[in-house]
Amino acid sequence: MSSYHHQSGAQKRKKRLEANEKSKKNPKITSFFTAPSAGESAKASSPIESVVEASPETLCSPGSVVQESETGDNTIAETRSLDVGSPARETVELCEAESEPSTSLDVGSPAGDNVEVCEAEPHRSGELELVGGDVIDLTAIAAEKYITDRANFPITIKDPRVKRFIISHGPCRPVGPFPRDDERRCFSVSYYEKITHTGLKIPVSWLCYSPKLNSVYCEPCWLFGDRKKLGLEPAWAKSIQVWRELSKKINVHETSQTHIDTCVVYGHWRREGTIDEEQERQIRKEKGFWREVLKKIINVTLTMAMGNIAFRGHREKLGKLNSGNFLAIIELLAEYDPLLKQLLQLPQGTTKYLSPTIQNEIIEILSKQVVNDIVSEVQQAQFYSLIIDTTQDISKVDQMSQVIRYVSIKRDISMRAIEVVIQEACLGFHVVEDQSAAGIEQDILACIAKKGLSLDKCRGQGYDGAATMSGVYSGVQARIIERQENALYVHCAAHNLNLVLQDAVSDIAEISSFMTTLQQLYTFFGDSEKRWQILSSFNSESSVTLKKLCPTHWSSRFDSLIALRFRYADVLKALSKIILVSSKKSEREEAMRIKTKLESFHFIFLIVLQSKILSVVNSLSKVLQSPSMDLSRTAQLIKTAIEEVSQFRNNFDEVKKNAVLLAQN
Repeated sequence: MSSYHHQSGAQKRKKRLEANEKSKKNPKITSFFTAPSAGESAKASSPIESVVEASPETLCSPGSVVQESETGDNTIAETRSLDVGSPARETVELCEAESEPSTSLDVGSPAGDNVEVCEAEPHRSGELELVGGDVIDLTAIAAEKYITDRANFPITIKDPRVKRFIISHGPCRPVGPFPRDDERRCFSVSYYEKITHTGLKIPVSWLCYSPKLNSVYCEPCWLFGDRKKLGLEPAWAKSIQVWRELSKKINVHETSQTHIDTCVVYGHWRREGTIDEEQERQIRKEKGFWREVLKKIINVTLTMAMGNIAFRGHREKLGKLNSGNFLAIIELLAEYDPLLKQLLQLPQGTTKYLSPTIQNEIIEILSKQVVNDIVSEVQQAQFYSLIIDTTQDISKVDQMSQVIRYVSIKRDISMRAIEVVIQEACLGFHVVEDQSAAGIEQDILACIAKKGLSLDKCRGQGYDGAATMSGVYSGVQARIIERQENALYVHCAAHNLNLVLQDAVSDIAEISSFMTTLQQLYTFFGDSEKRWQILSSFNSESSVTLKKLCPTHWSSRFDSLIALRFRYADVLKALSKIILVSSKKSEREEAMRIKTKLESFHFIFLIVLQSKILSVVNSLSKVLQSPSMDLSRTAQLIKTAIEEVSQFRNNFDEVKKNAVLLAQN
């Protein structure tokens, strides 16, 4: 019940003088830190007798908090004991608890004696130290009838442990009876609910009542209200004791934005979470979403890269035609994947990780990861060899391919070696600006150093037979051997075989004329869709089509030769039809000229002869390019090929017989 009475200025001044006179009679604060004399020990009748007789724990405990109570215009700071189980009594705060177990205080005595300050004992079980140094005895509070009464706690609580303690024990909402004020008004349980026009009862869950303070307060605003925020009503955070028009005050407060914000925070804490935890949970959710999105995008990128499929199309826009293979696959997967569907439904301009820049970046990251894995295996190997070659790309830029040949050992679960595997891995291409031996040497050394490999472990180097690469005095292989004498040079066996064949037939006019006719035949049919369609209309038992003649690799000419041998009759029929039905004189003359060459027995004989020789050479060339090939096996295969060709030389009659059969058919 409120006992407030208006006081005049004279009454206030008189009361202030009485308080000053009373405080002068109190002993100094330092007197409580000095050891009492024999005469002083008998004194017990003092205005602060209750304080003197209190235990050292009571005198020095930081567990008391200062609570403000207004009386007119004067604000009196009173120290209320947090042990709410004992009767409420006023005490005087005597000293602050020091963090050190024992310290001394120099009170400025003439003798310079150090007066020992009372020690702050360790907190008892159930006591909780707040951020400001105060201590709350939660065990004593838990024994109260209304545990979460606001009178049991400070006005401002910053310690999250205390907040959780209050929230876990629920709001303080007693059911009465409630004391009346001078106007015969009091609080009522009807304020805990609000009745709408339709008669629906809505609980006012934030409203709490303090039996000790005989006031109402808003628990969310008390615990989580920002005191410095504009719009916060401090009265609801402290307490309200005026019951007049309380319903109106409740309606106004619960519609304020600051109250709504604190209720949102309060709701998060009631669900065992804080704002930080909610934000962290949201961040984890977002991270999980984008991690899954990137995983799917990377899988699509990896699949397309492994299949050598082009990424970009005519336009790079979702939902448009010819948007490229990458976006087309993403849109297709979105029809069956809700995650990608959600990604594509994001507003235009938001991050989707689908742009060409991101595609190129993902490809680069994947390539670096592949190269790092290969380099890691090479570093674990004892030795390795280099295979280097240069060639021009479509833009006429000289590119150097870097291939590493090494041995890896496969092991079982018990780490025992079970298999030795020869590996060949391409580490990429490097633009060559200086084509000299010194320039290529520096490019090779730079590539090795960039990959983190050591030249000391290099035991072989394989190049073509060009003087720049294979020169014994100033070639690349000689320069590398000067740096690592164990890096022996080996001329590429497949390339060497191709050079041997080229030199063997370079002076034979018949073979050169034969190969020229093969190329003219492919060009005649390949340059015209109509002529190619005529050739395709003659379906024989073989589905082989004419192949273009490779100008450099002799072993690959075997495919062109085999195609003509199996489609020889179809080619003659197609040429005859073109001669008969074509309306172009030049076309008829060209077909007649080629048909005349093909019908000569000399040409048919070369078809059979070259097919047999190139079949042996082609098999040898493919085996020599195998990554698992070694020197001993290479020598054995070359020896076998020479024996087969030598035996074939002695079987001239058999070749002639097969040529006659081909001509007759």
